[in-house]
Amino acid sequence: MNHAARNTKGFTLVELLLSMSFIAVLLLAIAMTIVQIGTTYNRGITLKEINQTGRALSEDIRYNVTASQGFSSDTNSFLPVSVGGNDIGGRLCLGSFSYVWNYGRGALSAERVTFETAPANSNGEVYFVKVSDPGKIYCATQEDNGQPEHRRIRSVDTNVAQELLRKGDRELALHDFSVVSNDGAVDETTGQRLLEVSFTIGAGDLSSMDELQEKCLPPGNPDADIAYCALQEFTLVIRAGNRVN
Repeated sequence: MNHAARNTKGFTLVELLLSMSFIAVLLLAIAMTIVQIGTTYNRGITLKEINQTGRALSEDIRYNVTASQGFSSDTNSFLPVSVGGNDIGGRLCLGSFSYVWNYGRGALSAERVTFETAPANSNGEVYFVKVSDPGKIYCATQEDNGQPEHRRIRSVDTNVAQELLRKGDRELALHDFSVVSNDGAVDETTGQRLLEVSFTIGAGDLSSMDELQEKCLPPGNPDADIAYCALQEFTLVIRAGNRVN
């Protein structure tokens, strides 16, 4: 009995391996593309929130400095606070309102300003607050164990303080704040003068930052986080109120 010859068709082992390799490369490329898109999206959200917050702070500071009764560059109006030679925060007192802040860089928790009563959904720590302070008490000199460089108030009244660095999609922190007075540009008639106010805000997570140089770690660093780490400096030139001597 004769059996008709049957032709069998299929993939050879080499063809199967080539197909699987191609699919693996394709899936890897798709995964890398998705990761890159996610990183770009998250970085865009971070930068957007930093810029929106920075513009809001700029408008608030500009309005209150311009509307202030006066301003002086001495410690009665602008008070950086240092511990062990390291700035940990500061105060800007304008006569009606004062700004009080902690820097995002590391510092002993006991030295940082807190709310007298922790607000809801908060650890009680001040980031950057505006306080009703007509008496400039938040810039008053207070000696601590005979050390005048420790002049600071360690808590703010929750009822009169407004946190301006609210936590949104990203946790933001203040990283630098300075006030420079141009004493050579004083209006002799009104006593007004120009102030340059600069501040830097960025991500509150310090693990992905070089704290000494105050910048984000480069992409090649294993601790770098290009999606969430960002810093932005804002500079304002403001015509201040009547000069206080």
